[in-house]
Amino acid sequence: MKRLLVVVAIVAAGCASEKAVDTSPEPRGLTLAYFTGVVDPAARTVTLRSEPTLAAQVIRAGPLVIPSPGEVTVTSSGEWFDLTPTDRGCGEIPTWGAEVTVTSQLDPTWLSGVYAEITDMGGVTGDEACNPVPAPAGMSNDYGLWSYGALKPWAPDVTQTWIFNLTTTASFTFHGRIVAAKVDDLSVASPPSGLAIATIDGDVVYYGAGTSDFRLFRVNSSGTLVATSARALPDTALSIATTPAKWFWYVTGAADGKNHVGYFDANLTGGADVRLTDFGSNTDIQIVADPGNSDRAWFVTSASQYLGWIAAGSPPSVQSYYLWMGRPSGLAIGPGFEAALSTIYVTFPDDKLISMHLSSDPSTWGAVGTVTVPGCEGPNQIVLGPDGNMYYVTSDSRYICKVDTTTSDASKVSTTLAAWLCPGVDGAVWYVAASPTDALGRFTPVANPTVESEIWEILTPGTPHQCASGGGYMWAVDSTNSLLMRVQP
Repeated sequence: MKRLLVVVAIVAAGCASEKAVDTSPEPRGLTLAYFTGVVDPAARTVTLRSEPTLAAQVIRAGPLVIPSPGEVTVTSSGEWFDLTPTDRGCGEIPTWGAEVTVTSQLDPTWLSGVYAEITDMGGVTGDEACNPVPAPAGMSNDYGLWSYGALKPWAPDVTQTWIFNLTTTASFTFHGRIVAAKVDDLSVASPPSGLAIATIDGDVVYYGAGTSDFRLFRVNSSGTLVATSARALPDTALSIATTPAKWFWYVTGAADGKNHVGYFDANLTGGADVRLTDFGSNTDIQIVADPGNSDRAWFVTSASQYLGWIAAGSPPSVQSYYLWMGRPSGLAIGPGFEAALSTIYVTFPDDKLISMHLSSDPSTWGAVGTVTVPGCEGPNQIVLGPDGNMYYVTSDSRYICKVDTTTSDASKVSTTLAAWLCPGVDGAVWYVAASPTDALGRFTPVANPTVESEIWEILTPGTPHQCASGGGYMWAVDSTNSLLMRVQP
């Protein structure tokens, strides 16, 4: 097994400090390498060395693992020491710095969201970096932080300029790490041919082409096929939901002029398929599992003014409810404004979002709350966030907005243009950025976010995508290139 290694080629000199590098678990990203630097301003030398023993500790048990580690290198050139004030990009001040290149040799794996972070300056104060980037959640730019974006097999290296304040002529030691997300294009026997994707018990299920028809496929986190649906679907699966260890729910398109709703058991066998009569034929569909009833799922389509549910059974039960507010654009189930009740949320493209409490008496459901969304017009696809609040994409501006489930207040939380949302495995809300970017991104839900988001450029621009989370990974479908993407955040 090949170790992850940091190699730095700089002019030699200086004594390395024996200060231990902090290897406590990081809350964000995979630490791919550690490095130590010794700076001697009087001698005008900088020496960096790898920490191979510490880097080897990155290969750890559990789902967040690099199965076949390769090599990540850091190299430097053009080092300088300006003892007199010189403007290198931080104003007329004394500085030292270098052009630092990070290279990935993890082909065919991509690295995305790559950062170089200085974790301490060996007790020296005032010599911190003067050009750090804003820190994403779980990282710090107190001493130095630089974003390297994505390192891809066909573009494996990126160079950034590191600039530090220079306030002392005494030598000192700093420590740092390279942090990134690991991205894989999974080679699966039956590649995805549609947008629908979901996760169940650590595996991922998606819609794809079989030998002569279209089915659902379940693969594990390594891309190994676990199960194929026992029966073909009548048309393209447009939305999938899962009930852990129990059901796969789906809603399909309309080859016969109507949508279909159905389900399989956890092995993709059994279940049933029902042709819908009230829901028209449309491609804007969303289905979600009921958190309060493991044998039921809810769905909407924007072709009709109905909200429906399907319950497993022989035969299955399907019920629809007329929505006098109009044709829905999104659906989610989450905590209610009253803590004892689950609430179903339905969004409408004309600036309305309604909530209905799911009590034991269906006759009392109805619309019990309407949220006005000034500045967040046209709520579209909606999800329950990891913080217990609801998040949706606006249909016109494509901004991301939040509905507080305790106060019902709606507010804009990100001006990033998004097309699809999914709650993350890391406490963040993930999204597929809207065309023409179509990158995978995330932001951390906080009351007043200062960091808009991180963009991870791993998807094909201008093509439709969806995302899902499970098994310690984020998943995305690139339907144009029939790719199943796995991201290790």
